[in-house]
Amino acid sequence: MQESIDERMNAMEILYELKTLKRQGWLDHGIPKDICESVADHSLHCGQAAYFFTRDYRLVEMMMLHDCPESIFGDTTPKEKMSKEMKFAREFLSMKIITGYLPEQMRSKTFGTWHEYAQKSSDHAILANQVDKMDASVRAMSYEYLGYKVDDYYPWTREALVDARLIKIFDTLMNRKHPLRFTRAYYYTLLGQNRI
Repeated sequence: MQESIDERMNAMEILYELKTLKRQGWLDHGIPKDICESVADHSLHCGQAAYFFTRDYRLVEMMMLHDCPESIFGDTTPKEKMSKEMKFAREFLSMKIITGYLPEQMRSKTFGTWHEYAQKSSDHAILANQVDKMDASVRAMSYEYLGYKVDDYYPWTREALVDARLIKIFDTLMNRKHPLRFTRAYYYTLLGQNRI
């Protein structure tokens, strides 16, 4: 029993790296480290968005797991020009290492949920990938409020959206009829109003 607990703690120690790992895209945009979002912040916000939008705990779980591989290999951005195949291979290996510390049943479920997301192999995963992209633009609006130039995130997000409700919410946010500093709260309200 103690060995099982110790092994799970090894997995947690790896994942704790996400609390201090800053999102590289924001750093590349000149966001100072002291206000830069961490990967853990992003995952939590995606999980919250999934909850407000669907009340589906499977989707929430997927959002909480989707960036776990970054705890080992870091946060890569398109600027690095890494092939999709290489990025997936690194993330696959990372998740194998992390889940390798878990009991078999938990290992299989955790890895399977992440793999489903990474491969966009279900409706859940397709929606989760859109929620991930939406969160980037929601965060961008908070940095825009602070005076940083991050507007290249908006077309990138819009291009990724296919869910009609998320498109409507995105367009509403882009109208900027709300105080930008309250974008996240407003976003969660809109998700709840358009809940699936």
